[in-house]
Amino acid sequence: MFLVFATIHQFIFSQTIIYVPKPVDVGIPQSVKAYRTLNSIVGDKSKVLIEVALPPGTVEWYFSFKTRRDKEGEAAMGNAIGLTTKIAALLTSSYTGGASVKFSGLAESAVKSIVITRGEVPINVYAFDLYNAQLFLNGDDRSRVLNGSYNVSKSHGNSIIKGYNTGTAYIGVDNPNLKTTVWVDVEVTAMVLEKKIINDPEHVQRNPNEPGYSKTYNKSEFIGTWKDENSTFTMANDGSFSLRFDTGKTLSGKWDLDENQLIFNLFNVQSNTYKKDIYKIIFWDGTNLRYQYIRNGIDSEVFNAKKISQ
Repeated sequence: MFLVFATIHQFIFSQTIIYVPKPVDVGIPQSVKAYRTLNSIVGDKSKVLIEVALPPGTVEWYFSFKTRRDKEGEAAMGNAIGLTTKIAALLTSSYTGGASVKFSGLAESAVKSIVITRGEVPINVYAFDLYNAQLFLNGDDRSRVLNGSYNVSKSHGNSIIKGYNTGTAYIGVDNPNLKTTVWVDVEVTAMVLEKKIINDPEHVQRNPNEPGYSKTYNKSEFIGTWKDENSTFTMANDGSFSLRFDTGKTLSGKWDLDENQLIFNLFNVQSNTYKKDIYKIIFWDGTNLRYQYIRNGIDSEVFNAKKISQ
């Protein structure tokens, strides 16, 4: 008789909810006609509003525009800019990790890098909420534009809108030209968080009875330099924190550990204040770290990092 001794390593397949950033077309590309201001005498409009119905789950949104002179036989819609397709392609080429993306830095970099064919006529293009859109349309100078949407005397451009991400927004086109009527081609893309459930062998949690698993952690275990899907960051022994995105953007601040959560206080140079980000530790074995961003109290993107130096 042979006695066979076996060590059984049990894995528990996790069912982690993550929210995957996805660029989504908002409606279809539109063209609006902004008449020369001279035509306002006969009731034609030099100021036009485009309604933007933001889809549920929008975290930020972008619009691009370019202008064309109004010519006889001019098509109502010019050549498409392809904003959504271009953002998706740039995100894919810049990001080589799993499903989630630190979209705030990556998508912004992608949008800014998109080249739009130069337009023909300088105009003014803004974004508003409903109240300020009405003021704008009525020529009231008290109207306030959404942050990031101030385009004055431009024939083409991209805008990134943060902080207004629910309901309906409005893009306002203002043609200040006395004698030139203009077609304005506009495209809008929303970055939406799409809910997904991970439940496969590539995303497993260790059995709590195995070595290396812990529900609470020691801060010293995380000191060092780590590399995740799109950045390299260092958690130092003195509590300082530094991060460099693969795109070149850098952040710094302080870090701490609260049971199973990593707390990052990122310094904002402009306001001279700190912004707190919280990440829940899902898995750690000394070298590999899996953690989930907690956005406004809700589980969000999941990231995987590997320690590359102590």
